[in-house]
Amino acid sequence: QSMDVLQIRAEIAQAKRRRDAALQRAAELEQDMQLTEVRKAPAEVPLISAAGLMQRGALKLQDSNSLPCELWPFVYSSIARAAVPEAVLLRLRQQLDSQKPDRCAVIPSPDKDFQACLLELCRILGAALCGHGRDFALELDEVCGVTQQQGDYSPPAAYRNQKSRDGFSCIMDLDLPASLSCENHERPTKGSYGFHDGLHNLLWKGDRTTDKDDLVQPGIIQLELRVGQLYVFPDFVQTLTYPFNGEGKRRWIKATVAWKK
Repeated sequence: QSMDVLQIRAEIAQAKRRRDAALQRAAELEQDMQLTEVRKAPAEVPLISAAGLMQRGALKLQDSNSLPCELWPFVYSSIARAAVPEAVLLRLRQQLDSQKPDRCAVIPSPDKDFQACLLELCRILGAALCGHGRDFALELDEVCGVTQQQGDYSPPAAYRNQKSRDGFSCIMDLDLPASLSCENHERPTKGSYGFHDGLHNLLWKGDRTTDKDDLVQPGIIQLELRVGQLYVFPDFVQTLTYPFNGEGKRRWIKATVAWKK
């Protein structure tokens, strides 16, 4: 009889463990379902992720089209990103081809659609920094095309606008050689910041060991190796670009915008 009682108690304990595992699995499935619904939400409605602190939205352009954009809050600052249409990239390439061959060539009259994308992204970033409802003006300062060959290195530097004390800077790849692609992000790491050959980097603060627990972005932000990704950030943020190995050349756009409060 005592063996029967022990067996019953063992079966009860086993049933409770199965129940607890089933409840935990149900909670995980409900969380996955909620995340799926969030990803399917309209781009016009800003979303925020507690894990990445990334806010999503859309750029409203004059031709009634919209471009998805993303906003990453920093401490006292932010960075915004949007994907520029291929037709705009093609016109920018043609404009850069028409300039005198140089490592850094000024584009005197940049494509109007590119200007609209850039200024609208700066407007969203400016509103996020100083608060909605506060008036400010934006003015394009300078747009340059940069050509990078194998082994070229761009040291840390902040590209400040020349028309106001405050402003924004931007960077966007136009062409990438075969040796630079999104697959590079999955390669074995080199040091503490991953595989960094050919990467654009934003340096906005020093890192602390508590940043991850405090949901603070790393002090070095590595940009994706993807053509047409327009990144906008305050012009006091430094950028650096690592050299790459392989044939071909890499071209990107850098620009500055004046922010007048």
